[in-house]
Amino acid sequence: MRLSRFFFVNILSIPLLLGCSNNSLTYSSDISSQDDISSINSSEKEEVEYNLIFTELCIGSAASNRAVEIYNLSDIDIDLDDYYIEIYRNYGLSGQEPSEIIDLNGLIKGHDTFVVAYDKANEEILAKADQIDENFLTDGSFPMTLSYKHEQILDHIGVVGYSYDIASHADMVRKLEFFFPRETFEFYDWVRYPNNTYSNLGNINCLDNATLYAGPKLSLEDFTKPYVNESGDGGGGLLEVDLLYTIDGDTSKFDFGNTLSAYGISGSNSLRYYGINTPELAHNGNPEDPYGSEARDYTNSLLYQAKHYLVQSVVNYSLFETYGRVLGYLWLSFVDNPNPEDYMLINHNIILNGYSNPAHVSRTGICDDMLYQGISYVEYLFDANNYAKMLKIHIHEGE
Repeated sequence: MRLSRFFFVNILSIPLLLGCSNNSLTYSSDISSQDDISSINSSEKEEVEYNLIFTELCIGSAASNRAVEIYNLSDIDIDLDDYYIEIYRNYGLSGQEPSEIIDLNGLIKGHDTFVVAYDKANEEILAKADQIDENFLTDGSFPMTLSYKHEQILDHIGVVGYSYDIASHADMVRKLEFFFPRETFEFYDWVRYPNNTYSNLGNINCLDNATLYAGPKLSLEDFTKPYVNESGDGGGGLLEVDLLYTIDGDTSKFDFGNTLSAYGISGSNSLRYYGINTPELAHNGNPEDPYGSEARDYTNSLLYQAKHYLVQSVVNYSLFETYGRVLGYLWLSFVDNPNPEDYMLINHNIILNGYSNPAHVSRTGICDDMLYQGISYVEYLFDANNYAKMLKIHIHEGE
């Protein structure tokens, strides 16, 4: 049965699935069943064994710049002599045996981090390291496990037996709401910071889910950027436009005025929303895709409520897409005299509500040029998609 639920038109009404306070970390069993979580309070195993988790994996643009961070959930210091990081460079396809093993040593204090770095990493990473190891061989796609006495798996990054681009040329940080051990790896627990971000190592620093759900926000600085850069590509600047009419879930017609006429953008133009691709409506004899009408109606409901529209060009990217339509991010405000933070990114909201996957975008490279609170716009799209997939809403129903 199709579901047609509209979420988060009012950003302030976003439900917090998981919460954390300054003094304690908590989680809700509504998100992950107890069968999916290694119980910290298991009566069959020593409690201390399950108090360590992975909280960060950093892989820089230079292959040697690698580090992984472990966190101690407990109040007590833990001797790491019986703990190991196991890396599966063959993805665990050959007998499920690790190809490299990092024998942890030293002490991790209660509620503190422990950073392991590759011995050929740069000085910035090595300065943050509690342990330096020559066996830290990974490109960000190899599964890793944190084990106790090589017998009990405490936590995972990736899935043994499978290859994923987990943290290739990125800094993967665990969200605070998910500071508990898992029996299986969940992408939704993590968010990616841009390439060569080392500032998170050795401290617990990540945006909470409420901020990620709300999506990127504009600042006064964004209004000072050029719409077109010196190369004729996007400069990340903003242009206020007027809505003429709607088309489908990811394309609308706007009046762009004459400000950009020198670049072939003036008057009536179709805007194709960057980074998304909603289901198609019936056209040219082709039937409608599932949720095509629902996606159109959802987009229209936002457009008709909005009072101001801003188009933002994509930094260092073409102003147009393949079919000659203007390509960019679309920001909406629902108040008469908006401040920068009053605008909502509709590209993000459409994905959050399960009407599109991220499309024609990569989590590395160009996306690092447009950031909000240290995280790329594109990463916000992927995080929103993980949320919608987790809830199995709309296009993700039945996945």
